[in-house]
Amino acid sequence: MPSSDFKSTAFAIEYQGTSFPYIWLRVTPVPEGVKVTDQGVEVTWNSGHRSIYSAKFLDRHSSAAKLSQSHKDLPPILWDRDSITKAQNLSLSYESLQSSSGLLSAMTQLLQYGLVFITGVPNSETSYENCGVRKLAERFGGQVRNNMYGEIWDILDGSDSLTSMHQDLPYFENPPKYLALHSVRNRVVGGNCLFIDALNAATILRRSNPDAFNVLATTPVSFHLEHNGHHIHRSHTTIEMDTTSGTSLATQSIKCINYSPAFQAPLALATPPSFYTALGEFVALLSKPEMVYEHQLKEGDGLLFENRRLLHGRTSFEDKSGKTEGEISRWQQGCWFEADTLWDNARVLGAEVESHSISPTSFFLTLLERVEYTAAMQDLSKHSDFVLEWMLRNAPSSTSRSVCDVAKKTYAQQIIALTSEESGLRFQASTATAARVAAFSLDNIADQMCMMERTPIQSVGYEMRHAMGFLHLGTALTWEETKKYADHVRHHGITQFLNIWNNSKDREDKFLWGDEVRGHISQVQVVSPQLTRYHQIEYSIISLEHNGKNAKVALKQTEILEKLGSLVDAISAGHPDRIPVASFHPEVGRQMVESTPGSPYTGSIASLLSVEQNMRFRRALIRSQLDSNEFPITLTNFPRLGVPGAFTEPYFDPSGAASSHSLFLPQELQNPHARFHALNGNTRIRRGSKVAVNLPLYPDENVPRPFIDPTIPWDRAVYPEDSGIPPEHVSHDDSLTIESDAKNGAALPNHIYLDAMAFGGSCCCLQVTVQGHNIDQARRVYDAMVPLAPIMLALTAASPVWRGYLADIDCRWNAIAQGVDDRTEEERGLKPLKNERRKIPKSRYDSVDLYISNDWINLPEYNDIYAPIDDGIYGRNDHFEAIQSTNWQSVRLKPPPPNSDMGWRVEFRTMEVQMTDFENAAFSIFMILLTRAVLAFDLNFYVPISKVDENMQRAQLRDACRSQSFFFRKSVFPPHQTSPTPAVHSDCSDCAKVNRKEAKLQNCFSALPRPLNGVYRGSTKDEYEEMSMSEIMNGKGNYFPGLLSLINACIESLEITEEERQKIGKYLDFIKQRSNGSLQTPATWLRNFIRSHPKYKFDSVVSQEINYDLVVAVDEIVKGIRRVSSLLPEDYNADADEVIIEQ
Repeated sequence: MPSSDFKSTAFAIEYQGTSFPYIWLRVTPVPEGVKVTDQGVEVTWNSGHRSIYSAKFLDRHSSAAKLSQSHKDLPPILWDRDSITKAQNLSLSYESLQSSSGLLSAMTQLLQYGLVFITGVPNSETSYENCGVRKLAERFGGQVRNNMYGEIWDILDGSDSLTSMHQDLPYFENPPKYLALHSVRNRVVGGNCLFIDALNAATILRRSNPDAFNVLATTPVSFHLEHNGHHIHRSHTTIEMDTTSGTSLATQSIKCINYSPAFQAPLALATPPSFYTALGEFVALLSKPEMVYEHQLKEGDGLLFENRRLLHGRTSFEDKSGKTEGEISRWQQGCWFEADTLWDNARVLGAEVESHSISPTSFFLTLLERVEYTAAMQDLSKHSDFVLEWMLRNAPSSTSRSVCDVAKKTYAQQIIALTSEESGLRFQASTATAARVAAFSLDNIADQMCMMERTPIQSVGYEMRHAMGFLHLGTALTWEETKKYADHVRHHGITQFLNIWNNSKDREDKFLWGDEVRGHISQVQVVSPQLTRYHQIEYSIISLEHNGKNAKVALKQTEILEKLGSLVDAISAGHPDRIPVASFHPEVGRQMVESTPGSPYTGSIASLLSVEQNMRFRRALIRSQLDSNEFPITLTNFPRLGVPGAFTEPYFDPSGAASSHSLFLPQELQNPHARFHALNGNTRIRRGSKVAVNLPLYPDENVPRPFIDPTIPWDRAVYPEDSGIPPEHVSHDDSLTIESDAKNGAALPNHIYLDAMAFGGSCCCLQVTVQGHNIDQARRVYDAMVPLAPIMLALTAASPVWRGYLADIDCRWNAIAQGVDDRTEEERGLKPLKNERRKIPKSRYDSVDLYISNDWINLPEYNDIYAPIDDGIYGRNDHFEAIQSTNWQSVRLKPPPPNSDMGWRVEFRTMEVQMTDFENAAFSIFMILLTRAVLAFDLNFYVPISKVDENMQRAQLRDACRSQSFFFRKSVFPPHQTSPTPAVHSDCSDCAKVNRKEAKLQNCFSALPRPLNGVYRGSTKDEYEEMSMSEIMNGKGNYFPGLLSLINACIESLEITEEERQKIGKYLDFIKQRSNGSLQTPATWLRNFIRSHPKYKFDSVVSQEINYDLVVAVDEIVKGIRRVSSLLPEDYNADADEVIIEQ
């Protein structure tokens, strides 16, 4: 233990910033000496007696928070109707309670939310000694409480009217803490349970009206019962405070609520008038519909809830028809039980699960948390047999027990070394953080792996870049083979992340960023140790058939790449250092080409302003190698992909789609790499059906209702999913659901039906990748980008046309998410869990589930949705890449690749690609400058994840940029600041000597400081409100400055010329005009172009001729031939800085 950790004074010992008074250590201390030993702090008293205080003991008592953590206390999670429905373990099966982990999950749910439902409680026995409700309460460790109603009581039919909200037995001195109910019989209509989190309401009142709160916390209210020979009376305050938690009402926490009007006695005459007003305000909060959660108990269901926190009631009910005279139609049994035994069992069970449900790797991490050598050795000895058994079970069959014995000893020696070195302590802290980051994202996705490769080392004729994931040639496994290895991949993937973490957690890097314009899924990423950005652009190649006025996608990827390779080599040969001028690569679809700059961008302002010119240059290179009737285009999706007839050049028949079984898209559209065919086929097989994407059709004037798509080949009879195959000819081995059949449910009326991954896979997007100075900064930028994801999706909306129809949406996001959704019906929640382990709330392509920063501003309340987590760990790095590259969230944290100079990167993925290089450059520069503002001014964009998810859905609605509002944070500055204040740079050598005015974009900023007066954790609902797009970008009132103002403040901190300022300004002015509605989104412009076309029939059909004129018009806009003032600024000039190609 480093001696610098301790400091002795005349009255106390200081350890890591905490003062431990001698009187606390010993009543009458007269210490003669203090020294640091391997065991901790050794104090010698004047009597000669020596006391040893371990570091673990001192750390545990250094703060109330750490002491509470050691006690395994679980703080309550406040809820309303919306948030309680998203609780991960709100409803669990009785069967799951038979395992320690399942029981712990239920206990945790009850202790934190105050409510848990249990399905499948045995109801065959109703005697009070062996009934289901007793078994349920005792399974939770509850000591059933006896009173004048007995230990177990029955509710038989009773009144069928509504039961108002109340708490049970408030007239007792100590009302029961918990209540358990079991629905023995429920054959009525209605009678649903109602619950309100009164603790949440009290907390809201405390914040909104402290005076009213104080009145309810200090004014006693009497409750009484005079009935059936009983007379019980007791007074409580409506809001009862925990007097042990603070010395004053202001510092005390809420202990419980006492509110039950049915049992309330008349108020005392001396009750202050302010109480009536305060109580009325509290009741108004309780009466809000959004505070009430309703749940129907079916026969055999049980529930447990916290009686001192929640109010409960019941809706009215009526008997179902056919009830016989005297039949009991509604019967519940219940009991009350206390908290102490529940807490006791939960703590003990938590420790038991933690110590026994671990792999050797996680056990190893647990040992690293120990600072005492003897404790580590004792635990190792205790679990050595477990380690040996695991090694034998997982080692190759040829491995002998003696070899495993040697391995076990080596394992022990490594633990001893790490637990006895200072480096081990640092490793322990960072590994725990790494596990948190890795576990949330790698759990439920590994068992969804659609493809694994047998031979991952073979050479490839072209390079697949990091942004897309490493692609090696190999033989793809079938889904049945893949299932066998799902857990193996999951555990290996998490371990690989931990290995990457441990190798890279302390690295620091220069500012790196890049944009990735994904054009029909072409992607580009630049990798360089010295340069600061990644830049990727993807293009679709369009082939025009002028005579028939038909625009098609040209499937000539291989031919174009060969020509471009020769061209780049020729141009680069004339450069003194032979630096390549550009780089081109293949992508998912054969109509796509991916490009990257030959040299990445730096952090200089000149480099920042070169983005647009670089994009134009590469577009010109591609155009130079195409035929006269061909050109590259950056539309988010090709409008007529999948229509009947020829939409590809050359034409291929969709009936040959052997992997996807699509009705619309041919196999030849897809890159021939084995990975993509496996993804298509295994997704379909794992899911149990083809993917079914249904996008709402735009309801134009002449669209019939209901709309049944006449272009679907309803009677095709090629694959088992086809409607033309008679049911008796479909093999049961195909494991297909009714959803596979377009005619019988997969294709919805009034929707555009898409049935293959390639519809989403052929979409284009604009992505920006930022490299952080270190892992902490990358996680901070990651979290800041999460709330921005739906905002930027709406601002860049560009995909209103699908499979030849106008859609009633403007964005691609849900089309891709549904198009790669390989979850089974059970995992999607459409059927009860039987064969699957859990429900999976989202597709593998969807918005972020969790914030991951370790900054203090990342409050637990923000992660308010169900996100499955699995802590299994062990493995190799190729599996992590396989998982990472087949899961696509709105923002992605990208670890440093092995043997690479790249650092921790964050990829922003939601923006739709724009038609012109000017637009794409504008949004790329905007995002980069915004990330710099976040770091420079310590900005806080946090809103609950559930609101981010809601914003994602709003962002895709038609004309969302102008018509929708979005949840956004009101105050983005640090506490006690109302304007941008630059943060202090860190001490890294790269930034230590910069002036206040910087000549380039920096990457080194200090950690976010924690407020000196602590962190106020009120309700997060007051932190955000709904704002329009214009308000988010340009400001609202005097409390929110707008994102553009923050960027302008960041620019003011740069040492730039007036010319550079004006060039940056033209991009930001464009975004301002887009956000305030002065300029249209591409989606609105495309929709208006189609609806104003002379051949349009207002039936939402985008005909071949309309599509031809549309893509020609887009190319004319790019070249500057067609001026569109509604889409681009008046001063937009496509010919500025003319591109010259020399061969």
